[in-house]
Amino acid sequence: MSLDPVILTSLFNTVVSIANIGIQKLIDSKIIVHKGAIFYHRASEFEFAFLLSLGDEKSRVDGILKKIQSLTKKPVEFENIIEIHGHGLTHAENLVNLGMISVNNGKGKIDFGKILRDIKSETVFIKVRVKIDDDLKNLLVTSRIDKTSKHFGDEKIETNIEIALDYANLWRNVFDQFTIRDIDFSFNLDISSETIVKQIPMKYRKRIISAGEKIKQGEKDAVSFLRIMSDCFLSFEKDDKRTQLMNLLSVTPEDKFSIKEVHPTMQSMVIAKVGHPVILPGTLRIKIGAMLEGDDIAIRGKLTIDLKKFSMIISDICKDLQNKTQKLKI
Repeated sequence: MSLDPVILTSLFNTVVSIANIGIQKLIDSKIIVHKGAIFYHRASEFEFAFLLSLGDEKSRVDGILKKIQSLTKKPVEFENIIEIHGHGLTHAENLVNLGMISVNNGKGKIDFGKILRDIKSETVFIKVRVKIDDDLKNLLVTSRIDKTSKHFGDEKIETNIEIALDYANLWRNVFDQFTIRDIDFSFNLDISSETIVKQIPMKYRKRIISAGEKIKQGEKDAVSFLRIMSDCFLSFEKDDKRTQLMNLLSVTPEDKFSIKEVHPTMQSMVIAKVGHPVILPGTLRIKIGAMLEGDDIAIRGKLTIDLKKFSMIISDICKDLQNKTQKLKI
């Protein structure tokens, strides 16, 4: 996907120093030999990793010192710093302790000239973590879930899901390695009243229909029955039921997606042959976690609802309804 120049400039300004002229010159000159980035989507944080190849001390004296000093006459600055670290890989020099990297009031500085002069290690690793705004976060990842689900009899319901890296060419061209972690996206999965009613054992279904018929005649037991029924189904909102709902949901591939949360939303429904509205689960608010790494540009999967497990939850609620209404003449 091609980028509008204004958007491109905004993106680079937001992630700070990949567009910084000092950093870019070091990349072009092959002093920075590896550049990676990890985006922590939930926290809106970017982590940059740079690997510098400085050569041995003799080669620096022979010319690379002058080269790097001409490229970075001033320390490279970063805004919105969360943390910044650096160390020499051979001699374990701590660049922060040596004053080559500093942080003050959310601003970080890296003095590459000083690193080259004073570090004995031939290779240096630097990691910078910065906070970014939601504009960039919203441009990075897109998610999609099918509006229609596939029903497989009384076994399961499947829905296709997808998550994709937007502006993939940009990120792959800029970084040698790019990963997006902690991606959370939520959506509402509608549950039809027909699906719920099918999970109710027939003997309880007959009582519900009978109550719906008798309530039209103003019978108090019918009114009480349907009120208790609604109260029983409201147990879907309790923590133990949410745990059960988590167990009936699954997502594949498991190494790319995970179920993070599920929250049922109750709503008033009119069941066929009953006529009177009752409170039943209307939607499931589902939060899914995902990760894009390596060569991933888009990952596709399936969200599955196990209807047998769902039926067991409904059956437990119906048993509770039976215990609370057994004295009612329904």
